[in-house]
Amino acid sequence: GRLLGNALRGLQHSEAAFDFGNQTYLNPANARRIAAPEALLKKFPGDMVQAAAGRAQSALLLANADYAAVYMPATVGQAPFVLLCSRIGAAACALSPEISDMAIANHILDLARRRALGMHLGPSAITFKPGRERPLLLVSGEGQPRPG
Repeated sequence: GRLLGNALRGLQHSEAAFDFGNQTYLNPANARRIAAPEALLKKFPGDMVQAAAGRAQSALLLANADYAAVYMPATVGQAPFVLLCSRIGAAACALSPEISDMAIANHILDLARRRALGMHLGPSAITFKPGRERPLLLVSGEGQPRPG
């Protein structure tokens, strides 16, 4: 919520498209209920992308939202990534570790825009159904910082 909240706060009518975590992470009762299903964690032990998708799916259902977004910083063996979950599945994009908070928020917003408009998600994005096998998530040239 912090990354998107900082990017969207102050924009007129932004609360119509983003709840700023009010129904999910900022609500203590709901925040405790946002978790990846145990069965998913057992089926894909150590898979941070599946775990993030499970948490996003949980938040999506809890808030009755169209989309739920996640940013995961780098972990051992996994580049940082953003993930967007909807009722049709998840889309994820690996990022460079040196990327700024605003660039991370822009990646999330771009995934949401592309998904909402039915556009191609880009060469660095993977799509999958949480709980099912997924493609490998790699950092592409798009995820690298631009020189200069």
